[in-house]
Parts: sequence; structure tokens; C-alpha cells
Amino acid sequence: MDAWLTRWRRELALGGCLVVAAGILVVSELGHRSITHRYQSAMQSIATSVRLNTLSARLADAETGQRSFLLTAKREYLEPYEDAVPQIRKLLDELRPHYALHPDADAEKVYATLIAAIGAKLGEIDLTLDLTEHARIDRALEIVQSGVGQRTMDEIRFLLEDLSRREDNSARTIAEGWHASLALSRLGIALVAALNVVLVVALFFGLKRDWRVSNERQDLLNRHVRERTRQLDSLASRLQEAAEAERSALARELHDELGALLTASKMDIAWIRGRLGEEHAALHQKLARVIQHLDQGMVAKRRIVEGLRPSTLSTFGLATAARELTEQVAERAGWDVELELPEIDPQLPEEVEIALFRVLQESLTNATKYAQATRVRVRLGCEPLHCRLEVEDNGRGFRAGEMRSGAQGLFGMRQRTEARGGSLHVLSAPGSGTLIRALLPVQSPPCWRSSRPRESVPVAPAPGDAHGIAGA
Repeated sequence: MDAWLTRWRRELALGGCLVVAAGILVVSELGHRSITHRYQSAMQSIATSVRLNTLSARLADAETGQRSFLLTAKREYLEPYEDAVPQIRKLLDELRPHYALHPDADAEKVYATLIAAIGAKLGEIDLTLDLTEHARIDRALEIVQSGVGQRTMDEIRFLLEDLSRREDNSARTIAEGWHASLALSRLGIALVAALNVVLVVALFFGLKRDWRVSNERQDLLNRHVRERTRQLDSLASRLQEAAEAERSALARELHDELGALLTASKMDIAWIRGRLGEEHAALHQKLARVIQHLDQGMVAKRRIVEGLRPSTLSTFGLATAARELTEQVAERAGWDVELELPEIDPQLPEEVEIALFRVLQESLTNATKYAQATRVRVRLGCEPLHCRLEVEDNGRGFRAGEMRSGAQGLFGMRQRTEARGGSLHVLSAPGSGTLIRALLPVQSPPCWRSSRPRESVPVAPAPGDAHGIAGA
């Protein structure tokens, strides 16, 4: 129940953070759109004010051109008028959509009145210019002096000022609204961000507590795993010791019991064969074959006994047993072998001798089955505190990843050495051979016992040093 509540609170806090983050985006986007709209409206009002001022200036230019032409009757003085009229019409066209959609209905009416007044003013100017061109300048001056054009121009200025004032007021209102929207947007973002910070802090402390609980559980699990591993290692060591004891017992039984039976059987058959006459030639042949079979059985018995528990290991010691085993395997496999063994067998604890011998045995078996080697080097060195065994070949090697499948022998060697406080290192690479190094501690300094003299072992020259072969 507590775990469910904790998970529910954590998910609620995480969901709240996501909702708040989405709220920040929504508030920011809405504020941005509002500010953008108000900004565009303000810019449009400013642009309208500029057009109104430009329109006033162009009307003044048109009136100036009219007065200059009436006074001089020269066509070049009409240029201001001719330039201003197209611009006036263009400005009116640009302003028309703005006031057609203007929210202030009075502004639209004022603009309509302005268009009519500008039309009247341009008509009055066109009339006076036409009269002047037809040599009726007196009539044109009468129209100008009547004051109609002046009153129309005053009305136009009043209407332009009215529209400019309305645009200024609109821009001011928009600016005030823009500042209000900006302040509201900032306030909303600040509130939402503060809420998000609160939720993030709550989520952080919740995750921190969960992390602490998870670490405590992981530590407890690791302690259980280490304890179980220690128990399994202890059990594996006992099983290995029991297996070695069973091997020794079985080897003794085979040597003592089966060996005695085979020897007695051979002696009895030899006695019977000696009592038979020459007339029993077929029986002599049968008994000879039986004796031959008994000899083969004794050889097989001796090979089995040596495989279970080498007699040289218990009789002479590790160095002699390692030399004999290596030479036998090398002879069967056709290897060139190089031995670096102590001249005198060290007197080691029995479990150390057995462990190192089994590592050597398994290493040579692997080299025979998988390495495709032509040269093998075996080194054994014992110092006051530890013994080191190295088996090196120039075979095809392997990748470290290949040990995960079909490498029970290597795992067994590692477990055997580590269970006795030692270590096993395997150095190999494809095409570079393999080096297996086992290091076992010695509980007490080794003594040295005599052994048979070390025989010279022929070593054929090999391409490259053994260290290079192992890729070490």
C-alpha cells in the first residue's frame, strides 16, 4: 500500500510538472499573440497617422501649384500639383480599407466627409486651372478670391486633425493595453513557473527518498548475493574436495583390488599354461590371448588410476607429475614442448598440488581440443608465499566473448583457484595463442624434496617468442 501511494504521489507530481510546463507554454503563446496583435494595431495606427500627414502635405503642394500657375501662367509651376494629385488618390485608396474596418463608426463618417471635401477642393483647383488655360484668368481669380477654396481647405485640415487625433488616441489605448497584456503575461508565467518549481522540488525530494530506499534495498540484495556466492563457493570447494577424495579412494581401490585380481589371474593362467602338454596347442593359444587381454586390462587400469590420481603426484610431487603429464600429452598431440620446472619438487600442501595439477590438466586438454597448437610452454615457479603456474601455446586463440559459451573448463579452473584464495588470468586473442596463468597462495613456505633428475626435453625452434604468442 505504501509503495502504491509513493508511486501515485510521484506520478502525480510528475504529471503536475508536465501540466504546469504545458500551462507555461499556453500562457506564453496567448500573451505573445495578444502582444503581437496589439503591436500590429499600434503600427497600423502609426502608419495611418503618417499617411494623414502625408495627405495634408500633398494637398498643400497641390494648392501651392495652383496659386503659382494663376500668378505666372507658366506650365512649369504646375509640377507640384501634377505630382501631388496621383499621390493624393493613392493615399485615399490606402486609407479606405482601414476606415472601412475601423471599430470607431464616427471615424468612418469623418473619413467619408474628408473624401468629399478633398474631391471638392481638387474640383475647385481643376476649375481654376482650366479657366486660366483658356485665358479666363479673371474668372479663375474671382473663384479663388471668393473664399470657397479656403473654407474647403480649412475643413480638410480640421478633418485630418480629427482623424490624426483619433489615431493617436487609438495608438495610446493600444499601447496601454499592450503594457497591461505584457504585465499580465509576465505575472502568469511567474506564477506558473513558481508552481512548477514547487512541483519539481517535491518531485526531487520524492525521487531522492526513492533513490535512498532503492539503494538500501540494493545493498541488502548485494549482501544476500555475496553471502549466497560465498556459500556456493564454499559448497563448490567442498564438492571438489569430495570429488578428489572419491577419486583417490577409487584409484586406491582399483590399484589394490583390481590390480591384485588381475595379477593373480595372470599368475594362475600362467601356471595352468605351464601344466598343459604340447598336445593342447589350441588351448595354449587361447590362454596366451587371455594373458594378453589381462596385460591390456592392467595397462587400462593403470591409465585410469593415473587419470583419477597420478601416482607421481603423491609419490614425487607437483613438478614431476607436471613433467610427466605434459610429455605424455605432447607426445600424443605432436607438440614441441618447453618445460620450465623446478629441479627439486617443492613440498606443497596437498590441496595446492591438486589444484595446480588440475589447472595444468585442463589447460592441456583445452589446447589439445581447440587450440590447434604446435608448441606449448609450461612454467612452474614456487616462492615462499605463493606458487605460479603458466601454460602457453601458439594456437589460434579466441576472443574474450567466446568464454560465455562452451568454456566450462576455464570457469572451473577459475573457481578452483579463487576458492583457495588464488587467481586465474587468461590472455588470448584470435591468431595470437593463449596464456593461462594461475597463482595460488601457500599457507607455509614450501619445503623441497628430492626428485628424479630432470631429463632434457628437445625443443624445436618456433617462429617467435612464447610471450608474443600469447599476446600478453
